[in-house]
Amino acid sequence: MPNADPQGPHPENDPPAAPNGSIQRVATVRLVGEIDSRAADRAAAQLRAPLSNNADAIDIDMSGVTYLNAAGGHAFVSLIGAAVPAGVRLVIRDASPLVRSALHTLGLDRFFTYVVRAD
Repeated sequence: MPNADPQGPHPENDPPAAPNGSIQRVATVRLVGEIDSRAADRAAAQLRAPLSNNADAIDIDMSGVTYLNAAGGHAFVSLIGAAVPAGVRLVIRDASPLVRSALHTLGLDRFFTYVVRAD
């Protein structure tokens, strides 16, 4: 099941600012495990939580996600539906090729900026 990062935002890993430099409040959400029909509602709540704090960007750490299917993709549809109209920038960090492929297949990848950690 996905879990939020209890340590909260990580400013050292903030997504790059928009061209006009308008990002001021970045929230980090860390998801882990399988995001499927059993975990979709919980993941959706975790992904949308930063919106109540007026985040300018949501940085989604997917390094611990091992599986994402269409049912789990609804969590991201929920986020996109609320964040995009509000102008919130969405960043996916360190998603595996499997997860990126699932987002692409679902047609959701166009709403995110992808960031991969340089090891």
